[in-house]
Amino acid sequence: MLIVKKMGRHPLLVAALLTAPALAQQTSSPAKPSEPIWSWSKQCDTRRELGVSIRLKNKILYEDVIPICLGDHGAKDGHVEFHISGNQLFEGELRTHPNDVLQGEIWEIAGDADGLTLGISFANSKQVLKKTTHTARMDRKTSTEIDKDLIVSTYPHYPH
Repeated sequence: MLIVKKMGRHPLLVAALLTAPALAQQTSSPAKPSEPIWSWSKQCDTRRELGVSIRLKNKILYEDVIPICLGDHGAKDGHVEFHISGNQLFEGELRTHPNDVLQGEIWEIAGDADGLTLGISFANSKQVLKKTTHTARMDRKTSTEIDKDLIVSTYPHYPH
């Protein structure tokens, strides 16, 4: 039961501040320590893989598959680096030189019972140009436009 006393001119603000921590605890549902979660790890066998592609308009900048498996909370060690040519525009204002070689990185931030949260970044020799996340699901293709016309897609991949 919530009791709101009139405290000055803002009783609703006081009520919101008092109930916010309880609401935050109710809405978050992290995986239980005993529940298996998806992870990207070199230790995973290759029975399940996750396809990853990064496209700029219709041009594929990066495409590969990564090993995934259901495991415990400490199994993640996935990370990949790749390079693309410059002459890209990030955030609508950070233009790279045509001769630049940009480094892209993808890594696992977290896993849960439904999928993975991946970190994605692009940098040149001077600065990080873009750093963002993408949510991958193990049961369907998901796509995120991380910048104008720059799309990350992930999809279940089943090796033959």
